[in-house]
Amino acid sequence: MLFSLEQLFTAVNPFVKRANHLVGSVVLQAGYFIVNYILAFLVVMWLNGIDNNRIGLFNVIAIPYWLKVIIGIICIDFVNYWEHRVTMFGDYSGGCIGCVTVIR
Repeated sequence: MLFSLEQLFTAVNPFVKRANHLVGSVVLQAGYFIVNYILAFLVVMWLNGIDNNRIGLFNVIAIPYWLKVIIGIICIDFVNYWEHRVTMFGDYSGGCIGCVTVIR
């Protein structure tokens, strides 16, 4: 959205050929913002429900809070590592294009 505003105010001829593109960009970015806000709200509500109902391994065993934080960070890092390993056929410098790069 900020890029669109920058283009609007700094362009020499802001409305000659860019008006349709600018309106489309603002509408799409607003849509992305609304969808992401709704999804984030649903995730927070889901996690609050899990916490209130005492579901999950961290609610079953009694360990200190600092250890829960460290284990949680390690688990997130582990999942993120394997997500990147699975979705990429090779690295960025190897010449083999992964499926994530193809989508872009």
